[in-house]
Amino acid sequence: MKKILYLLLLIPFTIFGQSPSIYLQNGAIIYLKGSGADIYVQDGTTTAIQSTGTSGFNVVDNGLGSINWNVQSNYGTYTIPFISTANENIPVTIDIISPGFGTYIGVSSVDGPSTNYPTFWDPNSINRYWTLNFDNYTILPQGNIILGWTYNDVPTTYTDVQLKYYKDVYSGVWTNNELATNNIPSNPTLLRTTTFPINLYLNTLNSNHTWTLVNTHPDVALPVELISLDAYPVENRWIQIEWRTASEINNSGFVVERSIDGQSWDSIGWVQGANNSNSLQEYRFPDHNVISNKVYYYRLKQVDNDGAFKYSDIVSANIISDITIGEFFPNPTSYFTRLNINSNPSPVTIKIYDILGREVNSISAMGQTIIIDVSQLSDATYTVVVNVGYEIFTRKLIVAK
Repeated sequence: MKKILYLLLLIPFTIFGQSPSIYLQNGAIIYLKGSGADIYVQDGTTTAIQSTGTSGFNVVDNGLGSINWNVQSNYGTYTIPFISTANENIPVTIDIISPGFGTYIGVSSVDGPSTNYPTFWDPNSINRYWTLNFDNYTILPQGNIILGWTYNDVPTTYTDVQLKYYKDVYSGVWTNNELATNNIPSNPTLLRTTTFPINLYLNTLNSNHTWTLVNTHPDVALPVELISLDAYPVENRWIQIEWRTASEINNSGFVVERSIDGQSWDSIGWVQGANNSNSLQEYRFPDHNVISNKVYYYRLKQVDNDGAFKYSDIVSANIISDITIGEFFPNPTSYFTRLNINSNPSPVTIKIYDILGREVNSISAMGQTIIIDVSQLSDATYTVVVNVGYEIFTRKLIVAK
C-alpha cells in the first residue's frame, strides 16, 4: 500500500476548491525534484508559508528549484523556512518596508559543494549559495534581505566573510558589493544572518541571481610572482595596462578590473596566463573605453586553474586634454555659423546629422575658427559631431530661415 501511495505522489495533481489545503505530518518533507522545479506560493500575504513547533522548517535546500512567492505590491516580513541537509534552521527573510510593483520573488538556499553548484562554485566561499530573483518587478520593493546560514557552513580556517554576487559568466568571477561583512565567532551558535538592502539587487546587475559569502583572507597565496604592473596613456587616446611575471604555476589567467573611485570594481577583460612558466612573461591589455580628464584605477585578479584567486596592487592612469570648443554663433542661424576651437592647430572634422541620424553634411578643416555654410540645410535642429585630433565633441545647431 505504501508503494502505491508513493507512486501516486509522483504523478502531477491539482487540488480544486475555494480553500484547498495539503497537510504533511509525521516528518513529511516536500522535495523539489528535477531541473528547475519550483514551488509557487500564490498567496501574497506574509503568512502564506508558516512553520510550527521547533522542527517545522521543511523546505529543503536541494538546489533543484526555488520558492516563488507571489508577494505582488504588498509589504511585511516574508520568511522562507529553509532547513539545511543537516536539519539546521536557515531561513531567508525578505523584509519589505515599501511595496514595489511586480508579481513573485524567487528564492533558494543551497548547501554549497561543487556538485550542487558546479557553475558558480568558488574555492573561497562558504558551503552555501543563494538565488534571489526579482526579475518580475518593474519597481523593486524597498527593505532588506536577511540570509540565514550556520556555523557549520563555514570552513574552520575562515575568520570573516564578505557577501558577493556572481556578476557574469564571461568573467567567471564573484564580485564584491562591499556592503555586508561578517566576522566568524568562535561560539558555534547555529544561526548566522547577513543583511543587505533589496535595492542592491539593481546596483549589481546580478543577471545570474546568485550570491555567496567568501573568505576575505584566503590562506593560500597563489603561485604567481608578479614583478610589475603599470597603466599609461597611449597617443592620449586610450590606456594600456601592462604587467610582467617572473614565474607561474597553474596560472589560468588574469581578470583585468577597472574602477573610477578605487572602491567599486568592474571586469573589463580576460588575459590567458602561461599556466606553468619559469621565465619572464609579459602581458598587455588595452582599455579604449575611456574619456579625457578622468582618473581610472586598475587591478588584476589572478585566477589559478582550480579557481583560487588573488588581487594585485592598484595602479592608475588618465588622459589629459586641454582642447575646448565653444558654441555655434549665431545659433539659430540661416546661412553661416562660426565655431571657435581652443587648441594647437589640429585636423578638424565636422559631421552634421539630422533628427533621423542621417549625415547631411561633412566638413574637414584646419584652424581655430571654423565657418560653416548651412544655407543648403532645411529648417530643423541638427546634431553636430566635432572631431579635433583624438577628441570628440557634440553640439546642437538650429537652422531657421
